[in-house]
Amino acid sequence: MPNMKETQASLNFLVRGDEVLLAVKQQKIGAGRLNGVGGKQESGEVIEQTMIRESEEEIGVTPKIYKKLAEILFHNPSDDETLKHMRVHIYVTTEWTGEIAESDEMKTPTWFKKSQINYDEMMRGDDRFLPDYVFQDQPCMGVIFFHDDWQVDEKRSIIYTVPDFK
Repeated sequence: MPNMKETQASLNFLVRGDEVLLAVKQQKIGAGRLNGVGGKQESGEVIEQTMIRESEEEIGVTPKIYKKLAEILFHNPSDDETLKHMRVHIYVTTEWTGEIAESDEMKTPTWFKKSQINYDEMMRGDDRFLPDYVFQDQPCMGVIFFHDDWQVDEKRSIIYTVPDFK
């Protein structure tokens, strides 16, 4: 994959105890599926600022206490060049200000018990890193490759533990 251009993005999950907030994504990759909040990094932002901005725009909250728990490179079968290779920085937020509300981008924000999430309703590949790493407070990195039909390429995809992110 020489000359591969990566797009940096953030993904944030609000967590309270054994529950996580998920909402139905309305646009782009994953539309119609449950997800945390996030999006592409804008010019001049560090990725942490992206996560905060996207949380404010998509569900009306400002993260106050959060931790980066994953960095996953997704190789997507998208026609949009900016979505083909996405390095997603994944955070868990445990304290925030503001009232959770839906937006044009994220509908019906709902609290789910972590142990009862139906990963078939989420983006393919999320089950590789969310339940056993991110939702267990275990930092990880990885690469997920998708076939043209959005099925995970099991032979080429990998998730592994890492020390805490700085």
